[in-house]
Amino acid sequence: MYATVAPFLKQEAEVVALPRIIVKRWPGAGVDVLVNNAGMGRNNASLWDGSTASWVEMISTNVLGVCMCTREAIQVCVVSLCLHLGMVR
Repeated sequence: MYATVAPFLKQEAEVVALPRIIVKRWPGAGVDVLVNNAGMGRNNASLWDGSTASWVEMISTNVLGVCMCTREAIQVCVVSLCLHLGMVR
């Protein structure tokens, strides 16, 4: 079974809320796989004459969004692993 949760990646509060959303929606579940499939491009974002606003938007989604999702997923995975191994009660 799999389920998707899709936050607005440029909003850190939404990304940080993901573990709580997962626990509430699927009690006893955790994160087994994270697919960082967010990505965007803009036609007006070339290095030659690109818009700084477009660059910021793309970096916020393509880099920071991926980093924030990965950070939150790793924290959930580490806690789950420690619980599974009996390292935390």
